[in-house]
Amino acid sequence: MEASRVQWHIKAQENKRGPVIYWMQASARRNNNLCLDFALLESGRRGRDLVTIFVTSPHVPNAHASHYRFLLEGIQETRARFEADRLEFVVLVSEYTNPAQRVFELVDQVQASLIVLDTGYLDWQKQWRTVLIETLASKQSGCDCVQIEADSMVAAKLAYPKQAWSAAVFRPAIMKHFPVAMETDSVKTDSLATVYTVPRHQSQAQTKASAKVWRSLDQWQLVEQRYLGQVSGAKSLLLHGGAQAAQSALDRFLQFKLEYYHLKHNDPALDASSQLSAWIHFGHVAVSDILAQVLDFLNQEGIVFDYRPHQEAKYFRALEILNPYHQRLTLAASAFFEQLVVRRELAINYVNYNPHYKSFEGISPWAKASLLSHGADPRPYTYSLKQLEQAQTHDRWWNAAQKQLLDHASMHGYMRMYWGKKIIEWSSSPREAYDIAVYLNDRYQLDGRDANGYTGIAWCFGVHDRPWSSRPIFGTVRYMNDKGLERKFDMQTYASKQLD
Repeated sequence: MEASRVQWHIKAQENKRGPVIYWMQASARRNNNLCLDFALLESGRRGRDLVTIFVTSPHVPNAHASHYRFLLEGIQETRARFEADRLEFVVLVSEYTNPAQRVFELVDQVQASLIVLDTGYLDWQKQWRTVLIETLASKQSGCDCVQIEADSMVAAKLAYPKQAWSAAVFRPAIMKHFPVAMETDSVKTDSLATVYTVPRHQSQAQTKASAKVWRSLDQWQLVEQRYLGQVSGAKSLLLHGGAQAAQSALDRFLQFKLEYYHLKHNDPALDASSQLSAWIHFGHVAVSDILAQVLDFLNQEGIVFDYRPHQEAKYFRALEILNPYHQRLTLAASAFFEQLVVRRELAINYVNYNPHYKSFEGISPWAKASLLSHGADPRPYTYSLKQLEQAQTHDRWWNAAQKQLLDHASMHGYMRMYWGKKIIEWSSSPREAYDIAVYLNDRYQLDGRDANGYTGIAWCFGVHDRPWSSRPIFGTVRYMNDKGLERKFDMQTYASKQLD
């Protein structure tokens, strides 16, 4: 495992003799999980039992029923896979504001010798882990603590050491490290966890005794009653959580959509995107796994990874251009790689280094100054949060996007940009607009509360963009209008699907 992915927080002088615990939170999956791989290795090296825990909390910011349902469908599947492979998996319920307190109680109760943490980049995810680390240290728990970065292709601090101001700056920096990531355990479909069963140091009697202890702690039945029985906030949630559903979506994408991705994925009237973002957000599938399968698919067609810095966003070439299909597939694969890896990790960079990533204060200074200088400009329309939330504006295309969000907990990616730009135009101030966009995104998007979502909102306010010609309300921040949508896409078809 790459050293950049491993961060030891505590190495106790007098180590406890209890089990190794892996606290699963961001990487909520069974396979292709570097955190689990590390925990398995440490369990074997130390001769200790291993238990993986997942803690449910009612205090995840802005999470509601559809978020919990999707997340826990994945946990239900993960739990079954652990059980089939004779790996202990315990679901706990925390009533604490910070579930780290519940995790510490378990560490103390079982006298754990090591706890393995995965990595989240948002403020509340960092706070959860920080509280646990500080509590372990202050209580002199005797428990080692290590954190693994498993959900990025390149570790965030290695990819770029500070906030990157544009994709043009970030792309060559992260791609410098990519050959190493491609050759090591970042891209592979088989992992230690795939073939692992029971630690050799355990006898059958010990294994049964340990399993009985963990079963007594498991609260999955309470989780089912509390969360899975709720009706989703969306009228028709089209997607279901779990690695199996993610794999089915990826199979459909490779078979039917990838070839024309570069031409069609921005068109809201078409079903041309991968639709993988929710599974990635909840950790049900690893980006490395998706990329490995894409590379395998391309290799079968004679298309290989071949990034060169001067090529900007071109990442693949065909060994031999046989027909237009190979030309399309090469361009499509580059477009998909740009979104899956470069733009996603640029978003991780933004939230990881910017403490104000979900507020107006976090945007670029030039954009902030420009928007504020036009704060008193007359607005042709102004709408309240309630009107926007209920899709009650004069703009049919915007209403269709918001209705898609309300009904299906998702919105087409291109429409997210238009949606955010119009909130700026129709709000009484840019600060109010930012707060509204964050609230609606976090509350209703299935993949809300995510680095990609926050960075997408920030882009609407000028982040990772450049100044444009000045205009009312927006100043030099990029503007979008309905005429642009109508020139590019069949907007009537898109709107009819959502509104009629």
